[in-house]
Amino acid sequence: MTVLKFSPRGDILPVLGVRLCPILTKLIEGLDDKRSEEYLKKLLKIKKDRAIKFKAYTDNRDRRGILVIIYDYFHGSHSPRLLVPETEDGYFNFKIYDVDFNTEVDLEKLIERIKKLSV
Repeated sequence: MTVLKFSPRGDILPVLGVRLCPILTKLIEGLDDKRSEEYLKKLLKIKKDRAIKFKAYTDNRDRRGILVIIYDYFHGSHSPRLLVPETEDGYFNFKIYDVDFNTEVDLEKLIERIKKLSV
């Protein structure tokens, strides 16, 4: 008989966040979570099984929007609990990018560049 020791994976933290433009924010608000995720992964060229999460925000100018948080984690049929780290003051504790949606967006390339720079 073999004894297996369970070791928890630990917290799954984000690689980056992307602030959506107002038009995409309105579109996402009108769709359910699953369709929103599928649509944005195609639009932003995010791998199909990469974990992402949506988070509503209000900035310091009282503008509201949606932040897409992208994790360095790939999931199968079930999605794990994804943390959204914040400081004590309520600020997000990871890099957030504004993307020019008038050009072609490929977030997988951006993630690879970030990984290379952090090594």
